[in-house]
Amino acid sequence: MSKSNTVNEFKSDSIHYNENIKKCKFADESCFIERFNYVFRTRKNGDPELNLVKLEPLDISKISIKQPGAVVNIDLEFINSKLHGLSEAVLIQAKGPYLDPTKPVEFRAKGDLVALIGDYKIEGRVLFLPIVGGGSSNMTISREHVKIRKLAADIKIGQLYIKFENLFNGNKELSDNMNLFLNENWREIWSEVKRPTLAAYEIIFQTLIQNTLDKIPYNELFDE
Repeated sequence: MSKSNTVNEFKSDSIHYNENIKKCKFADESCFIERFNYVFRTRKNGDPELNLVKLEPLDISKISIKQPGAVVNIDLEFINSKLHGLSEAVLIQAKGPYLDPTKPVEFRAKGDLVALIGDYKIEGRVLFLPIVGGGSSNMTISREHVKIRKLAADIKIGQLYIKFENLFNGNKELSDNMNLFLNENWREIWSEVKRPTLAAYEIIFQTLIQNTLDKIPYNELFDE
């Protein structure tokens, strides 16, 4: 079984560390977490000095998910979407070479709600039922816990809400019934699309966190 997805990346040329953000002592995980969460809370509109893009909402030009499975077989594309709620996520654990040279990069974060809102196109089958359409969409994940290790993500969620407008060429009855069906069976659907969705998280992580850490000189990030 093969799966593929793409998400746009955002980068800045600035690499200067913001002097208003307190440095941490090396290997001080609690300080690093506090500073990280401080940046997310206070830099929702981005910060060129930190190579940080606007977080609320986060613009995502394209996410493509191809899932040729037996239960869910779809070609799904989100276009010109906005990810809401990312700036409200809270980092709860951080490990890595910047804290301990023997440890791989590992982050754990949690949040109450993340919503991807924008346009979509879909074609395929979900739980053996045909699905086709294009228009506005809302895919919301509630009560998520994200773990990222070596740039590979894992996530546990409380619920997945799906809303696709204009399914089946605008047939309201079929569209409403399919949306109801998708939300009644969200656990089975999530188990099938989880991996390509996580791949999007991995790219978002690399864009928002790793690019910043990579571009800030080590001696500007920590006090020895």
